[in-house]
Amino acid sequence: MSLGDFPLKGKIAVVTGAGSGINLSFAQLAVKQGARVIVADLKLTEDGEKFMNGEGAKAAVFTRCDVSKRSELENLLKVSEEKFGDVPEVYIAGAGVFEPVCLSPMIQMKETEIGRRGRTSGTTQKKMNMPRST
Repeated sequence: MSLGDFPLKGKIAVVTGAGSGINLSFAQLAVKQGARVIVADLKLTEDGEKFMNGEGAKAAVFTRCDVSKRSELENLLKVSEEKFGDVPEVYIAGAGVFEPVCLSPMIQMKETEIGRRGRTSGTTQKKMNMPRST
């Protein structure tokens, strides 16, 4: 895997959100191309554990990381220096921060405010400054 003329062989890469899914695939491809990889996520899925215990065992390290916390992101640099002897040259920011609208403390919608077919009531929409759906 390369990005234009940027080969990954011999590079140190951080892949956030790599405990599962497409970001795990990025980490796997980077290792196959000769990169050393920091797999950063809240947890590993079963597939992530298989990778870390198999082909990633020598070239990858898992580090628990909540990307919404700066201190945990900064810790990735320390992990890289400890495990691989240098700071990462490649950063793949794959992790997402998800907060469903209905759980947001700013909105705090109640089930009774949600109308038929998932539409919100006019009162809730006004609070959220949203156009009313029909």
